[in-house]
Amino acid sequence: MVSRNYLTKSKFIDGLHCKKSLWLSSHNYQAGSYVQKFAGQMGDQVGQLATSRFPQGKKIEEHYKDHDVAVEKTLKYLSDKKISAIFEAAFTFDNIKIRVDILERAQNKWNLIEVKSSTKMKDNYLYDIGIQHYVLQNLGLKINSSKIMHINKDYLYKKELDLKLLFNFHDYSEEIKDILPTLPKEISGLSSTLKEKKEPDQEPSKSFCGDCAFWDYCTQNKPKDWTALIPRLNKNKYTKLLEMGIESMSSIPDDFEISDNQRVVVESTKNRERFLNKEGLQKALEGIKPPVYYFDFEAMTSAIPFIDKTSPFESIPFQWSLHLNKDFKNISHHYFLAEEKKDFRRDLIEKYLSLVGENDYPIIAYNISYEKSRLKELSKLFPDISDQIGLTIDRFKDLMPIIKDHFYDYRFYGSFSLKRVLPILTDESSYDELDGVQDGEGAQAKFYDLINNSLSEKERDKVKKQLLEYCEKDTYSLIQIHQKLINLTN
Repeated sequence: MVSRNYLTKSKFIDGLHCKKSLWLSSHNYQAGSYVQKFAGQMGDQVGQLATSRFPQGKKIEEHYKDHDVAVEKTLKYLSDKKISAIFEAAFTFDNIKIRVDILERAQNKWNLIEVKSSTKMKDNYLYDIGIQHYVLQNLGLKINSSKIMHINKDYLYKKELDLKLLFNFHDYSEEIKDILPTLPKEISGLSSTLKEKKEPDQEPSKSFCGDCAFWDYCTQNKPKDWTALIPRLNKNKYTKLLEMGIESMSSIPDDFEISDNQRVVVESTKNRERFLNKEGLQKALEGIKPPVYYFDFEAMTSAIPFIDKTSPFESIPFQWSLHLNKDFKNISHHYFLAEEKKDFRRDLIEKYLSLVGENDYPIIAYNISYEKSRLKELSKLFPDISDQIGLTIDRFKDLMPIIKDHFYDYRFYGSFSLKRVLPILTDESSYDELDGVQDGEGAQAKFYDLINNSLSEKERDKVKKQLLEYCEKDTYSLIQIHQKLINLTN
């Protein structure tokens, strides 16, 4: 088995944030959940485009597992002055293994360039490029500059990509001078962590741990009614409960100060029962009786714009699902799905208006801020139909706050997401049973494949089917939830 007891730039950053994550990445890698997400796809594309800025450069093609071979090839390229830049250059120093995104020759010195698919500088970027600077400097390379190459948020796509305008550079050369003296101590500490036989202790936190691959592993022994799942419970109160030896909602004292909505969650969980404000729910539902529509958008936020006059990370709706429910018996379904890499937004909104603009039926969504935001953006884009779009926006009704205010089931465990509420409130199956697409990020990834990759006709049909099934489930689920809520008032 290949040893993982070495530092990389990503491990170094992880270790500064959480030593347990660092340790697990080397000693129990299999415990992590590693799924190629849309963000990863975008990162790969950004990286490829970034190297296009350096047409005379050469890439070290060896896989990360073949690091020693990659190091040998890097040394060869370093001595070849005909090569103006090296991509994925490999280096080893003091049990640190790194791959440098771009190493640009600057006469007898080198420009160190780390590529990021974001528009904003993050705190960890300094240490990300700092560890690379440290390694290269200790290996005797003269560093001219150390920069982050990142997406320009103000870039406006005009029919074809302009790589000079798409990317900006942030020079960390001066800032690195301040942290370089601190790195040996940090590296030594993290290297010691890697040598430990036992994993470090680290209390998991929803805010602290973010999208860590080891979240499921680190929380596997937490109770189902873990106090961290209480909605909007601030850090101080969570810490106070921990100091009291309390991790379960069922153990929270009656006199512990929390909000009324949090108390509903806690008491329902304690008693394993449902909370229902029947009168309040009935009143909330009065204005959204059939006939009604149920609507859901899927949108793409791509680092690389592909539609004329759009910018990086601009939300581009590419799909919607719409159900018309006349009486819970007569139900029809309509949809839109873009299939090509072109500006499809006019078709998307016009088809929407052709259906919902014929009447004044309420339009139901779940957490409507997302749908409203996309429609407002489309309204600005198409001023000639902005009034029509605006009238439909005014008709939107949101099921989420209705549930939050009037209904709670202890099996929600603090979450009001559609995916959590649906199987508990209704007999409808969960999203886990869907093939290929089970969440919004997965939908983006599939759409990216649809418009960017050379798929066979059979593969395209499969991807389209997966996207349509996922989006349709969102709106059909709303029908089931709506009907169940009405039944609860009888």
